[in-house]
Amino acid sequence: MKLKTCSFIRPKPQGFALVVTLSLMILLTVIAVGLLTLSSISLRAGAQSKAGETARANARLALMLAIGDLQKNAGPDQKITASGGIMQDPASPDSVAMPNITGVWESWKIDPNSLPTSTDYQKANGKKSKFLTWLVSHPTPSTTRNQDYPTTTTLPENQRITLMPALTLGSVTTPELIGGLVPVREGGGAGKISGGLAWAVLDEGTKARIDTGYRESISTKLGDQSLALRSGLRADVSKIGELSAFTKDKAELTLPNNVLAKSVSLANSKLLYESLGGSPTAKIKELGHDVTVNSVGLFTDVANGGLKQDLNSILNHTTLPADLANQGIYATQLKYGTSSTAASGKIDPQWTPLQKLSTLYQSGISPRPRPI
Repeated sequence: MKLKTCSFIRPKPQGFALVVTLSLMILLTVIAVGLLTLSSISLRAGAQSKAGETARANARLALMLAIGDLQKNAGPDQKITASGGIMQDPASPDSVAMPNITGVWESWKIDPNSLPTSTDYQKANGKKSKFLTWLVSHPTPSTTRNQDYPTTTTLPENQRITLMPALTLGSVTTPELIGGLVPVREGGGAGKISGGLAWAVLDEGTKARIDTGYRESISTKLGDQSLALRSGLRADVSKIGELSAFTKDKAELTLPNNVLAKSVSLANSKLLYESLGGSPTAKIKELGHDVTVNSVGLFTDVANGGLKQDLNSILNHTTLPADLANQGIYATQLKYGTSSTAASGKIDPQWTPLQKLSTLYQSGISPRPRPI
């Protein structure tokens, strides 16, 4: 009789492949979601980058249009600029909606045979006939060629943009600076609108410079005294409440710690103001339409064009040329005769007293204001 041996067979594990498959599917799902998220972020970043490039391109175009309009209308010497506040009605201080935009007028030369009258200086008559344009963008450019534009403009919200916010100082609020929104189309013409632009030109020449220095000469040398006289006048901006720390003693050009000359912007000037002991809460930014660090000018002859005549070579001599001695300034320069007697009511300043005044520095005497 044989005995049979029994052996136990271990069963094989079940479901391992399923677990591995599910793990791989989860991993692939995570990778797919990550890639989709990354691609979505990349697409948004690309769209934002494109929008930024479009905005920068539109800004450059607006700058080119502003400079082009400025050169075209105000480039020639025989042009006069003024801010929109010139259109203000004295009886209604709030009659001008945009008092800070810049307008351009043609100048005119006085005709000796037809002297101007009061009517020629009225904005509804002589000034209106000489008006050219306001240097500000508008969807319809011809609109800005109306002299009354600052007082009558009404743009809907979708056709305007605020270039500078309203500035409030004390009880006075300067209206916001508005630019008309000009649409930019792809391919030009009737293409799809891809953005817009707006611009405005402000007249820095009507603002007071806060960084102008002066030279106080205590030297006895005539050259130093002459240099001090040529340093020009300086507006006493310390009389403005918010700028009381910008006193005259801080503007002496020979001081080693003169910081006013380092002003490059109103924001920078605020830091300098604090360094001079001014209040850190001073609202210098709110004076943006009244003060500047960029006001410059040229001695141009707006009537005839070109630069004005340099009188230094004439007035610094001990004697005047024969054709100017004992002659009136208006009679020789404007070519029309005026009486030099007080009884006539027409006083023509004379060249001789002017020449004596201009050479006072040679005698060491400080010039004082006196009638010429």
